[in-house]
Amino acid sequence: MSTALREKVFISYSHRDKPWLDAFQRMLKPAVEADILDLWSDHRIDAGTRWQQEIERALDSAQVALLLVSDSFLESDFIARHELPRILSAAQNRGLIVFWVPLTPALHELSPLASLQASWDPNRPLIGLDEAGRAEAIRVICWDICSRLGQLSRVSSQERDSLREALTKVLPARITLGEPIGSGHHSIVYKARRGDETIAVKVLVDSPLHERAIRYDIDEHIRVATSLKHPVFVTIHDVFTEAPPHCIVMEHMSCVTLAQTLQVWGTLPVDEVARIIRQLGEGLSEAHERGLVQGILNPSNVFLDGGRPRLSAFGFWKYLASQESLAGNMLMSRESVSYLTPEHFYGHPVGPATDQYALALLAYELVQGQRPVTVRCPADLAYKRDFFFDPLATAGAWAERHPAFARILARMLAEDPAERWPSMAMAIDALAGLEHEYVAIAKGSYLRTCYSNDVFYARFYERLFERCPQIRGMFSGRDMQAQFRLLDSAVQSLLNFRGEAVVEPTVLTATADRHKALALDAEHFQQFSSALLDTIDELTADPAIVSAWASTIRPGIEYMVRRCVPKTRTLATFVEQGRQRSADADRSSLALSGTTASGPDEPRNPQSHNPDPAISDPLVV
Repeated sequence: MSTALREKVFISYSHRDKPWLDAFQRMLKPAVEADILDLWSDHRIDAGTRWQQEIERALDSAQVALLLVSDSFLESDFIARHELPRILSAAQNRGLIVFWVPLTPALHELSPLASLQASWDPNRPLIGLDEAGRAEAIRVICWDICSRLGQLSRVSSQERDSLREALTKVLPARITLGEPIGSGHHSIVYKARRGDETIAVKVLVDSPLHERAIRYDIDEHIRVATSLKHPVFVTIHDVFTEAPPHCIVMEHMSCVTLAQTLQVWGTLPVDEVARIIRQLGEGLSEAHERGLVQGILNPSNVFLDGGRPRLSAFGFWKYLASQESLAGNMLMSRESVSYLTPEHFYGHPVGPATDQYALALLAYELVQGQRPVTVRCPADLAYKRDFFFDPLATAGAWAERHPAFARILARMLAEDPAERWPSMAMAIDALAGLEHEYVAIAKGSYLRTCYSNDVFYARFYERLFERCPQIRGMFSGRDMQAQFRLLDSAVQSLLNFRGEAVVEPTVLTATADRHKALALDAEHFQQFSSALLDTIDELTADPAIVSAWASTIRPGIEYMVRRCVPKTRTLATFVEQGRQRSADADRSSLALSGTTASGPDEPRNPQSHNPDPAISDPLVV
């Protein structure tokens, strides 16, 4: 059969590690024979072909990259100069899933892999395990690959070949079916066109809809789900459940998931997570008012669309799961098992409070960088009980730096639903209060540290010129006292800007208009932001204040980038530099993420507009 419906796994390795390649290929062979995935390594390159082009072509069409990392792997010039940069770029720009496996001791901390989570503990490389332990490690990693792909649907090759033909008979003629773009335990998703619009068609391949009671419940669920208005929900265009194959026509999401984002960045800053969770909570609160409960949330099911989280309002799994017992052929993904709430774990009824727990569990991973409990085998479920009892026992430094945020999550993670927030709306209000607290802290420190303080602004420009020595000449001969006053006004505008539901003109509109013609990259704005935060850090020596500033000025910086930087220009450097600051004081909140914060713009500062062209705008770097 065609490999179009199979996920391609690109294997990158050093030829000195050929025995390891063979071991992973042997372990994955059942998945290959079951048409779950398609393995690709350079052994598939025919003699006489342009091997580098073949490698690039294979990598461009892969959904997963499996990196067998050893000292030889890191020593390889070809891998370091060609293969690895392309893999990391694909992970960042199109959501390539990367599994890197530590085979031998190596200085991976000094390599680009340091920014990616390993698929096995780097402190316990596979070569140091005994034979049985090594085989088990390979099995666990390979199962993780299959589970992460979601390619566990019980569909034979013959059924897959006939599915497309059957689907074209169900869909109206105005919909042109494209290639499959993903699949799960019970569904396959196709890309499609409806006129000039790109859409997605989710097809149920293991459907219980022939049962009348389930059909009625699902039809009612769809009716309610399609009525939800919050922008966090993926739009449902149409539903076809009268005859198989049953399918849903929905908005096409071309963005990355939270799981893919975590794989690239490791963690997200607390203020960014609070914003994401608050927006998801707002959508779920609307769903609760209509009687819908999500139940389980995992990073693979939440998209980031220009920084805004997006979620499907409808999941067949609720009805499918009710048809399966825990015995026999139940194939819930390990990710979903790891995200079981206490209600699911103990078999108690789910309700709106369940979504609070699921949302907080998602937030925990985003700030921690790893799941609180990863279930690799049934015995690991015991650790879920420990986490239920004390969810913050294993929390990282973020909990100490952001105690208010930690307290909100702790209440959402209460084992007893009655001890959680009385409603999702109240949890949202608590998260929104954090944003107001950040703004108050930043503005308070501005009055104490920055306002009319020439020492502060002189130090800022010193730091800016250290970061960007090439721009020093732009300020030659300028009246720096006037420049300081202009910068002070710009900082006030950044502190006053609010990013959601932006209504033009804003306090930054005039500044943005002046910058459009300057051919700026996102990195220019990052350097401005970094110099500002570094100066705040130097003069206050308080990580909480720096974090509050980062959170507060983020919407304004992102607004400037959206208005001034063409979409064709990459933002990778800006995002990466912002992320790297999180290790010390959560300063990575400058990473681009779309609209943030809440509330209307505050009144425009009358000094924020600069009519004097002889004075450089402080945001120009």
